[in-house]
Amino acid sequence: MREAVLGDRLASTGWFNKTYLQHLVDAHQSGTHDYSAPLWTLLMFEAFLRQVVDAQVVGAAS
Repeated sequence: MREAVLGDRLASTGWFNKTYLQHLVDAHQSGTHDYSAPLWTLLMFEAFLRQVVDAQVVGAAS
């Protein structure tokens, strides 16, 4: 989860505050707050970028 949320794919969109994403992950993993809903949404968006957007870029380069 940490790599998906804090990795380059989401950061490269320019839409997310990396400091806040770090807070979400750290607080959730330490158990101080349940951020499962926003983290799930971020994970699904990252998966979309990986599966659909990245695949289109690779397909266009071929």
